Amino acid sequence: MHILIINFKANFSPEDYNQGTSELAPVFAEVEGLHVKNFIFNHETKTYGGCYMFENKKAMEDYKAGEIYKSIIENPDWTEFLVRDFEVHAEATEIQNRLKEKAAWYKYNQTNFLKQQIKDKLDGKFILEKL
Repeated sequence: MHILIINFKANFSPEDYNQGTSELAPVFAEVEGLHVKNFIFNHETKTYGGCYMFENKKAMEDYKAGEIYKSIIENPDWTEFLVRDFEVHAEATEIQNRLKEKAAWYKYNQTNFLKQQIKDKLDGKFILEKL
């Protein structure tokens, strides 16, 4: 996987930014090889951009050669661009994912076990009250 991070300065109001990102989000759903684009912002510093996760370097390079990327980078209302890309360390990411899945499985099963214990106790109480 590859990560692409684009930052730029712009003069958006929070409302304009929210509306614009909502309108643009479907465009990124159609980008081949893009798993997700996170729209990032800091209204205080007027810094905006995106954090993109691509399935591989080729998909990222294809995106950077396309019209959507060009329309971002060449937007005359946005300045101070910073574009960086990174390769994802797959093994370390997989270790984290497995640990998170294991923790979620444990928590789910622990919660269900506790719910069953409470239910059993309540059912027992109900039965004793009827006797």
